[in-house]
Amino acid sequence: KSRKISSFLIYKNDYTRSNILFKLLRGVKIALAALVSIILADFLGLEYATAAGIVAILTIPETYQRTINSVIDRFKAFALGFLIAIPIFYFLGYSVWTFFFYLIIYAPLAIHFSLEVGLGPVTVLVTHLLSLQSIAPSLILNEFLLLTIGHFVALLFNFFMPSQRGKLIETMKKSDAKLEEFLRYLMNYLNATDFSLNNVLRERIGSKESLSELEEILNEGREIAIQEIENKGLKNNQYYVSFFNMRKSQLRILEQISYLVLTVQISSSQNKNTAGIIEEIIQRIDIKESSEDVYLDVQELQAYYRTSELPASRPEFENRATNYAIINYLIQFINVRTEFRLEYEIPKKRSKNNSKG
Repeated sequence: KSRKISSFLIYKNDYTRSNILFKLLRGVKIALAALVSIILADFLGLEYATAAGIVAILTIPETYQRTINSVIDRFKAFALGFLIAIPIFYFLGYSVWTFFFYLIIYAPLAIHFSLEVGLGPVTVLVTHLLSLQSIAPSLILNEFLLLTIGHFVALLFNFFMPSQRGKLIETMKKSDAKLEEFLRYLMNYLNATDFSLNNVLRERIGSKESLSELEEILNEGREIAIQEIENKGLKNNQYYVSFFNMRKSQLRILEQISYLVLTVQISSSQNKNTAGIIEEIIQRIDIKESSEDVYLDVQELQAYYRTSELPASRPEFENRATNYAIINYLIQFINVRTEFRLEYEIPKKRSKNNSKG
């Protein structure tokens, strides 16, 4: 158990280290984008060149897609803000009170139209009109160019995002290993001959520690997959989001199975049969492996339960009913996986151990 905990901690440390590096890279990009924006604005002779750097800083979220979305919203916010500010300054003059009047109108409208992302930077640009006490077209063009430069540089820097495909594949392998670990707990418990001596397995299944760790890995994997989509696009990346969602559905089914398994208190041939099915699932834990033969075996076992004689004693009857319920959940478990394979047209993997594919 200590080795397994150590393995999970190593994974967590690797994930944390990777996240730190990702955040450090983002920090460096923000600083460079601000610097380039200021230099470019200054080169063009714009007033308040540092404002372009501020816009760039505010325009680099974690992913390229989010950057594009924020840029679009800020241009909308710019149009709204200046349409409000120009007539206010023209008719009411330049003062703290007219600026307040501008804010009391602009802020609620920006929030109403979901343009909060532009509320800060656009208001900074509006203060330039207030400081120079001018709404001259040249000054408005100046502010528009500051916004455009900051956005352009931010988009340029965020376009070059490192791929996280390797991290995704590694997270998939980690989730498969954790899933296999819990399935083995269930299999070994059902194969036991003396359940009074099975306290260690009961504790591991009942505590749901492995399932909790699995869920954490799946959540992290899905988060990385979504970031990859927002940076690199949907092509080939939606697969990873769907994979982690599929495993999450299987996890929920395993939670139900674990409750049932812990009610098994006597050794029986039905237990062995169910454990055999779980072992087959373990052997095909890799998503590239087809589970058609496992599904056929489960159906045969279902048919056996339907046609065989009912047990004579109550404990045997309850044990059989429990195993039948577990088998039904295992069918759901397999179906979730099969639907995923069909959706992404994963070819059947042939091997010496699995000639049926």
